[in-house]
Amino acid sequence: MYLRLIAVVSMLLFASQNVFAQRIVRDVRAKKTTLPAGATHRIGSIQLRHGASNLLDIGFHEQSKQAVTIAGDKFIRFWNIQTGELVNTFTGDEDDEMLSMTFTPDGKYLAVGRNTTQKSIVLWDLQKKRITRSFGNNRSGYNLTLNSENAYMASRNKSSVFIWEVKSGSELAKKNLSGVSNLRFSPTNAKLLCVSFEAGHLQFFDWVSFSSIGEIREKDIKFTSFAFSQDGGKIYLISEKGLHIYDVSAFNAEGASSA
Repeated sequence: MYLRLIAVVSMLLFASQNVFAQRIVRDVRAKKTTLPAGATHRIGSIQLRHGASNLLDIGFHEQSKQAVTIAGDKFIRFWNIQTGELVNTFTGDEDDEMLSMTFTPDGKYLAVGRNTTQKSIVLWDLQKKRITRSFGNNRSGYNLTLNSENAYMASRNKSSVFIWEVKSGSELAKKNLSGVSNLRFSPTNAKLLCVSFEAGHLQFFDWVSFSSIGEIREKDIKFTSFAFSQDGGKIYLISEKGLHIYDVSAFNAEGASSA
């Protein structure tokens, strides 16, 4: 009788544990499959909790495999992308808002743009954890981008686009352009700079002469963001109508044909 009672209790415990386990699995599956309206997949599950301050920019440091963020509280944070754990923190300038950032291709330096009239771009030595160089003016710290040779940097303020020599911090060129929303150098053509505008079109420049060599403009389509392919042969653009792909070699002054 006693052995039978033990057996019944064991069966009940096993059954309750099994039900509990099934409920956990069901809840986990529900969380994984619950998506916002219109979404088809959820990518990633790690959250980088940087506090109440607004996130201004995020990048990926290839050498350390860490995500890096800058926020309104003027801290630069390094994150373990596997766990979401905060790994390191740099303190920015207490007086100047950070605007954007980019890494040098060798991963040794982090360039940060600041909202200041003097020395609006600073270079952080990531190994020494200190600022090694600062340059720029007129609040020119928006949309930092480096060319493929790692020698020149483009940035902007509200009315102009600038080209800087990274080694010396010298201003090499300036183009008066208003309504700019983003800048990117081609990953393979060191002289090709692409500029997007708030109006929804893109323009390509040979930055050495700052002459316009083509644009992408479509009737009734406003492009909101863009990126080059790794080989630099194509450019990907996002609009409310979807993804658009263009052959960069095909653009001309009148527009471009989609690939």
